Amino acid sequence: MRLFLSYASKDRRIAEDVYLALVGDGHDVFYDQPSLMPGENFERRIRAALENADAIVFLISPHSVEQGSYALTELKIARQIWKHPEGRVLPTMVESTPLE
Repeated sequence: MRLFLSYASKDRRIAEDVYLALVGDGHDVFYDQPSLMPGENFERRIRAALENADAIVFLISPHSVEQGSYALTELKIARQIWKHPEGRVLPTMVESTPLE
């Protein structure tokens, strides 16, 4: 399965563990660290990666859902691509996060 890993930069350590587990399970994972090249138009590359993904794994933490988080932008792009998130957006709680 082609997956897009979305997370807040403050959660990079956890994201790396999730990335390695998904790759170890045989998935093709877009993870920004090895996937984005310096000087590359990252917004265009991220959109293309989401368009080619079967699903997005969204790591939920207080950092990923705070105002201005780029992870929320990635989630918004996913919503534009897939009108209904069922089976496409895989929310994964990595840290206790208030519902509001």
